[in-house]
Amino acid sequence: MGGALGALARHGLTQAIPTSATGFPWDTFTVNMLGCLAMGVLTSYLLGGRPHPWLRPVAVTGYLGGFTTFSHLIDGVYTLGDRGEPGLSIGYPVASVVLGWVAIAVGLILGRRIPRHGSPETE
Repeated sequence: MGGALGALARHGLTQAIPTSATGFPWDTFTVNMLGCLAMGVLTSYLLGGRPHPWLRPVAVTGYLGGFTTFSHLIDGVYTLGDRGEPGLSIGYPVASVVLGWVAIAVGLILGRRIPRHGSPETE
């Protein structure tokens, strides 16, 4: 169920992002970067507490796994190459991996700063 909801959220967000005149797939790139950031925040937050055992599989693996998409990224790479944009075809997946890693790292840092119920910071 989490995966289906994530996929619906991805579809809605990609429809809201206008198509780029350069052909760069900003919609997929934005969704994947937001998903990486959210994955970092949520994972870090969940590691600091005792969440319900189903929360991480449903929220991180399911919802965020459905929200982000590797197959759509690869389709964008193919489309850019097919349009004769070799620089973007190479730069897009490289930027996605590098900036996705940065987004998760930032998310992990932010997630550690969220006060948890019952922790010394909230009392």
